[in-house]
Amino acid sequence: MELQQFYLQKAEDKKAEEQLIEYLTWLESEKQWKLREDKWRKEDQARVNLMKQVYEDRAKTIGAKQMVEDQQKWSLEYEKRIIGEENQRMQAEQEEKAVRDALSKKNHQTDIIRQINERDREQRRVIQEKMFEERAAKLAEIDYSRRIQEQKSTNTQLLNQMKTQSSAFN
Repeated sequence: MELQQFYLQKAEDKKAEEQLIEYLTWLESEKQWKLREDKWRKEDQARVNLMKQVYEDRAKTIGAKQMVEDQQKWSLEYEKRIIGEENQRMQAEQEEKAVRDALSKKNHQTDIIRQINERDREQRRVIQEKMFEERAAKLAEIDYSRRIQEQKSTNTQLLNQMKTQSSAFN
């Protein structure tokens, strides 16, 4: 009876030891998993921030280039207008008054068109930024899910391998 109790106790001790080893393995796996997830989140955030900065820099460059082009166009139009005004001043005062009224209307219309264009550019920029952010977030989510699946598969294989090795020693 004592020998039987001894073997039963020894079997229970061995089972408890295996459960402890399995629990400790699981704890270490969870710890490593959390470290990897943190690292992946930081990498993903860095990528998103870099993409945002690249898109912002591109938008600034495009805006500056467009502003220079608009300035050149405006300068050409202004020079044409000055020459036209000089020719018209040589004519009678009635013609001069008619030209001033036309130029005033044209300037007002140009300002309105410029304001509309600026508003449209801003709306396009906001839509583009939102689209890029959504795309970057979706790519990060897909990559994150893929990594999780790969890591789970690797962990399962390692756990099975450790169980096989543990049972081989017993």
